[in-house]
Amino acid sequence: MECSICYDLIDSNNLLSNPKNSTQMGFCVNCLNYMIENNFSRYVREIGKADCEKSLSSALTHPIPKYITTNSLKSGEQIEELKCGSGDQIIECKLVKPIDDLILDKLNQELELIKSQMLDPTFDYLDQIAKLLALYGLDKL
Repeated sequence: MECSICYDLIDSNNLLSNPKNSTQMGFCVNCLNYMIENNFSRYVREIGKADCEKSLSSALTHPIPKYITTNSLKSGEQIEELKCGSGDQIIECKLVKPIDDLILDKLNQELELIKSQMLDPTFDYLDQIAKLLALYGLDKL
């Protein structure tokens, strides 16, 4: 089997599976580590770079996850851990982020509030997003 991201060969040493349901994942350990390290920043940049109502609405469709997801998008089911190889090695799949989980929960609530006010023509949602990301130090990601 090949990794669906980098196309490297997946063998019994780097095969990832969900320990909850034994589903084999379509990506290798190296790509998993890349997603853990980079996906949070990618999600935040997607929100911060939105330049119109449509792109921001799309970026805010789902909250920013704490863990990698089944499809590497915010819309996928979150995966807390994966089993690696034929042994019992478990890898935690929590995204690396500069804020803790409680702050992320608060950020997601505030993003949802902004999303709910976007139809108000007097509400400057792009400015509010910029201020919110700066408040949490996420504007430079």
